[in-house]
Amino acid sequence: METIKNVSISELHSFRNHPFKVETNTELCELMRSIEKEGVLVPLLVRTNPYGDGYEVISGHRRKEAALWAGETEVPVVIRELDDDQAVVAMVDSNLHRENLKPSEKAFAYRMKLEAMKHQGKKVLADDITLAQVEPRSAKKNPGGLVSGAMRSNELLAKQAGESVAQIKRYIRLTNLIPKILNMVDEGKIAFTVAVELSYLKEEEQYELHAIMDLEQCTPSLSQACRLKVMSQHGTLDMDVICMVLEEEKPNQREQIKLRADALAKYFPEDYTPKQKTDLIEQLLKEWYEKQEYSKQESLAAVVAEQDKGMEVVAMSRELSTYEAMGGTYTEMDGVFYPNIVVSEEADVWIGKYGLLWIDYMKSNHAERYRHHIRMGTLSARAFELNEEAYEMLEGIVNQYLAKHKPQNSASTVEMWRLREQAKQMAEEVVLSDIVRSIIRIWRILV
Repeated sequence: METIKNVSISELHSFRNHPFKVETNTELCELMRSIEKEGVLVPLLVRTNPYGDGYEVISGHRRKEAALWAGETEVPVVIRELDDDQAVVAMVDSNLHRENLKPSEKAFAYRMKLEAMKHQGKKVLADDITLAQVEPRSAKKNPGGLVSGAMRSNELLAKQAGESVAQIKRYIRLTNLIPKILNMVDEGKIAFTVAVELSYLKEEEQYELHAIMDLEQCTPSLSQACRLKVMSQHGTLDMDVICMVLEEEKPNQREQIKLRADALAKYFPEDYTPKQKTDLIEQLLKEWYEKQEYSKQESLAAVVAEQDKGMEVVAMSRELSTYEAMGGTYTEMDGVFYPNIVVSEEADVWIGKYGLLWIDYMKSNHAERYRHHIRMGTLSARAFELNEEAYEMLEGIVNQYLAKHKPQNSASTVEMWRLREQAKQMAEEVVLSDIVRSIIRIWRILV
């Protein structure tokens, strides 16, 4: 049963847990311009909203968004009566054909459709009707109630999607990743096969892994991901172990310099082999390096000699102070000697609330990493960066919450203040969980 008509965009609601993202990109802008000229040519597929008023969009979320941008108030729709499982299958099938789908979109789409197909199969068997929805047309039911030649739901899904069963399983594994790591997969920062192995890590371990990847600006290789998975399964994985594994040099991270053969050809005899060219380049570079080091040593010796000469002159005119005896120096201005004291930049860095929380956590729980930052002089700088990230995330979450939750009485200052406080409390909990990892004890003190 289908009905075609125009409905107000305000009556259309997004499909619950919709896995496909509507991004503001060039494609959406082109679709908007097309709608401005010719309107919405392909009707949206909707069903009566089972959770409230209006309609639930099954297919056409991008068209709805583009129409809204184009200033349209109504769009054509096809209203079809579908149950939840039928709606999921229709929603996934209508979007899987799109180009440039992100791994996360495929992962959740495959999982939703597979679950729906399994539900449909159980319902069909219970009703004792055809298995055509989830089984091949040739499937027959034996006297004992078993299906002869039946295709499993995952096999049928793989056939419909043009993927292997194993690949479908790998995609669905990605749904076990935390959002931050899954985003890195979508952005191409983590390879698909690596992400599959990381999906076996516990949630807490994944948060620790992401924190270290962000801190060290690195990602695990496939072999490292497999090792992390094994150590997680044996219960031996913690933050220090993750650091140790990720700090290992990977072959693909070794610096490589590529030289064009045609650009170098004019500098070598024609009969030189590639090995002879390489050996000659290494020899010339070695000689150049030795010459540079010799020049540096000569320059340093000259500077030291001048300093020694100056110190001798000063020593002849006056006695060395205790400060000078300890290696200190002075600058003379108008006959007055001022000590040259340099204050470390570390002391001038404003760390902030979340930076201090992170430092306290690292000092208490990861002393080795804490001492490493102290030795490298990066503790305050990293704490400052983290504090900035925390406040940026806090502001973003608050704004998103307030955009979705409007006060019933817009003129009520009290109600607006209550909503803002709720948003701040929720945002701070998320920030403390995501940015300043594993500081639950500090959070208890704050609240």
